[in-house]
Amino acid sequence: MKEIDVEEALSNFQPQTEKVILQFQEFVESQFAQLDLDHDGFLSREELWTALYDGNRSTRELAFLSFLLERIHEIALCYQDEGGDKPDCISRRDLQEYFATIFKDLGQNSEATGQAQL
Repeated sequence: MKEIDVEEALSNFQPQTEKVILQFQEFVESQFAQLDLDHDGFLSREELWTALYDGNRSTRELAFLSFLLERIHEIALCYQDEGGDKPDCISRRDLQEYFATIFKDLGQNSEATGQAQL
């Protein structure tokens, strides 16, 4: 049986991963105002649940919303907003910092994979 080169396998998925993350980021940025039902500048757990069950979402959008719900606390910790007392709410700035961290990590993984292949 052939041994799997994990680094090579991961490097093959990286372009697809980056594409999906970009689509996720674009979805959140374009839908933020619509998802923020009370217009307080934060996406709450309740607002995300409402969006998840509105019945007009694609499978991909449902996956994105589910991810936000699953990671809401982690994302909320990315940036300390004025509303820092809202641990289960996500601001635009939280999302910007979260995506910046993801892309930074992807870039570091890409560099590490490239160095390993040299």
